[in-house]
Amino acid sequence: MADKVALIEDEYTTLQSQLESGHTQILDYIESIVGQLENISAQGGEFYTESISPKVALLCEEIRSVKTTLGEVYMAHREIVKSFVTAIEDLDTCC
Repeated sequence: MADKVALIEDEYTTLQSQLESGHTQILDYIESIVGQLENISAQGGEFYTESISPKVALLCEEIRSVKTTLGEVYMAHREIVKSFVTAIEDLDTCC
């Protein structure tokens, strides 16, 4: 029976990096979509109407609020990965 779990730190560093990169991409996509919606529904935009544009503005505001929630989810995932790595390291030092 092995005394060590053999934590390969590079694998977890890669996982953390990919998690961060994916999160950043998602936030960028959201911001791009919201910006486009705002541009086309703003006064002078291609789809501006007095009755619909304010509703689109509210939608954009709600979508932007999702970014805050996604940030919280990302931080939780980051902490889960860190906690897992720490648990493995602690097990390795106990054996």
